[in-house]
Amino acid sequence: MIRSWAPSRLHFGLIQPAPVGHADDGSTIPRRQFGGCGVMLQEPCVRLRIEPSRNWSAEGPGASRTLQFAERLVASLPAGSVAPHHIVVEELPPQHCGFGSGTQLALAVARALAAAAGRPDWDSVELARRVGRGLRSAIGIHGNQHGGFIVDGGRGKNSTIAPMIARLPVPAEWRWLLIWPKKASGIHGAEEMAAFEMLPGNPRLQELSAAMCGLLLLCLLPALAEHDFEGFSKGLAEYNRLAGEVFASVQNGAYERGFSANMIAQLRRFGVSGVGQSSWGPGVFGLFPEEDAAAAVAQRLNESAADYRIVRTWDACTSELAEPGQHFE
Repeated sequence: MIRSWAPSRLHFGLIQPAPVGHADDGSTIPRRQFGGCGVMLQEPCVRLRIEPSRNWSAEGPGASRTLQFAERLVASLPAGSVAPHHIVVEELPPQHCGFGSGTQLALAVARALAAAAGRPDWDSVELARRVGRGLRSAIGIHGNQHGGFIVDGGRGKNSTIAPMIARLPVPAEWRWLLIWPKKASGIHGAEEMAAFEMLPGNPRLQELSAAMCGLLLLCLLPALAEHDFEGFSKGLAEYNRLAGEVFASVQNGAYERGFSANMIAQLRRFGVSGVGQSSWGPGVFGLFPEEDAAAAVAQRLNESAADYRIVRTWDACTSELAEPGQHFE
């Protein structure tokens, strides 16, 4: 039996979600598309195990997607490299809530099967290529291997998976509060594709992109390097708000107009400055300087938590449980 584990990912926003036109004569400086930043968190997480079986099968949350990822990994290998397995998904972050569950499930499945095929040395980028992840963001791919706060450099003309251009650990004492509704899900699939097709018409796109670049370089990264909680949390909230403004016509505002916007407003009323929406939401995050502060807000929210879930969590690279992406037999 082989077990595999993967963290969750918060995505704070794409820097350049629409392609930038270039002159045919090559006189303009090439700019990459997408790019952005995010963080890997210990919980909620993916946990699964695989065992040899007569036929390929899967059970647990996300079983059908699990088999699809297994089929992709096996198709990338020489015939007969790995025998059929039964895959049991024990835990899976909520899907389409902004926590990167699809990529983390894909990598957990691929890592376990690669180990079964005698290739435990393959890194997360190699595994992601083989299971078809990384179309836009690569934060969850690099984060699966390294944990921490990740900056994705965006896709160039010849990129398959965007490079990681910066990584910093999040201080071990900082805590994240994740809140998401029990029944709703964020934009995905065809609706997500349509949202990206609308972007080239946004007249503020380059203005917002430049502002996010400035915040990332001159606020978020140095604040994190110096363990400046106030600077990082306030800068993160502003970066996330600007990233949401890019998609305001789709979301009806900087945040998903519903659960995300209401919960972010509530967290701000509680005095939380580092707040935002992960990816398309509806998952919302709040950042705290230490455990007691996070627990106090979680308790206040729990008093009326009839229709949403709350998790207190921390940076995936600080856990003693397992390194991100580790597999073991």
